[in-house]
Amino acid sequence: MKYFSYLLITIFITINNPLFSYCQSNNENICLKFKNYVKFNNSRINVKLKDIIIDKFSNKYLLLNEYKKENKNLIIKKLDKNNVLIWENTIKNIEGINILKNSKNEIYITSYYTKSLKLEINNKKIEIKSNHTKSLLILTLDTQTGKIINYLNISTNYGVEPYISKINKENNLYITGYYGGKSDFFEKKGFEDGFLLVLDSNLKKLWSKSINRKYSVIINDIKIGINNIYLRTNKKKLYKIDKKNKEIIEILKTANIKSFDIDKNENIYAVTHNDYLKKFDKKGNLILTNNLNDFDYIVTPSEIKVENNSLFIKYFAKIEYRNNIIISKYNLELKNIWHNAILGSSSFNGYLKIFNKNIYLFGDYDGDLKLSDKISFYNLYISNFLFEFKE
Repeated sequence: MKYFSYLLITIFITINNPLFSYCQSNNENICLKFKNYVKFNNSRINVKLKDIIIDKFSNKYLLLNEYKKENKNLIIKKLDKNNVLIWENTIKNIEGINILKNSKNEIYITSYYTKSLKLEINNKKIEIKSNHTKSLLILTLDTQTGKIINYLNISTNYGVEPYISKINKENNLYITGYYGGKSDFFEKKGFEDGFLLVLDSNLKKLWSKSINRKYSVIINDIKIGINNIYLRTNKKKLYKIDKKNKEIIEILKTANIKSFDIDKNENIYAVTHNDYLKKFDKKGNLILTNNLNDFDYIVTPSEIKVENNSLFIKYFAKIEYRNNIIISKYNLELKNIWHNAILGSSSFNGYLKIFNKNIYLFGDYDGDLKLSDKISFYNLYISNFLFEFKE
């Protein structure tokens, strides 16, 4: 097996920045600690890390998009727990959105394409014609080999674009986004509708729902509870679908939600556009609220995750010439436990995920990144990163 080649220098420095003072250890000495990182080939500056999934054996599956002039190629990599490359698969002319794993040693890729495709599926070559609009392509890959074993293609005359996908314990896929035109997969209501498409593990349709308003609607977030499914749209609307009767209703009509998640009891935790943290019950009744503007600098909360009876919030913070990311932990009563900062440079984009009780921050940066554990990463060009933290 080969290691990623990289241009990455690690040095230890003393960081005197007020952001780091917010990493407050409590009586249990809880604080976010740097654990590990993935080394990327920085010479491939036209490749962007889009999504990750970590399995129970700490294998990492990376979804990257490669941009070459007018062509977009999808790259999937599998790394073991020591970040050694196990396999890599490149699929031409598609752009990846999400990567997911089921319980059957399979991974799913949601993507879209605008050019005709030539794929090898179960050792057979197939060709998928394009109508030159965005079309949805879902791929199933074997985790041992990285080869494609199944696919589903959905096209309309006005285009279909996925935005985010999730998987439940039954290995059913929940895919959201928007579409226009006619399609056998969706209930057409307007010119461009937001959609929720539910598939079984063989990529067969179980059911779907569409949301239409006067202007284009995108369903851009989804949370799956025991009894209900929760959807957020680009119109700052939150919807609830009962799993039994598939009835869809709008809830939290005036909450102005930016990001949300749910706990096991389907309580809703939301970051609003006026930077408040709020807790609602599953009917939409307000339980608690907390102001997130407790920093000395202007910060912008952008993501919230519920995990292990805790809330994790990611902020962007612009301080002087640096773009920084702050990760904060709260309890389910909306009380802050700690803040921790990653100091970025002029270009710094990061996304938050949690697997196996570890916290992962991934994205891209230009210049240097500095962690509060007094570790620095430096790169001359835009580079991808995947950092692993533990409490």
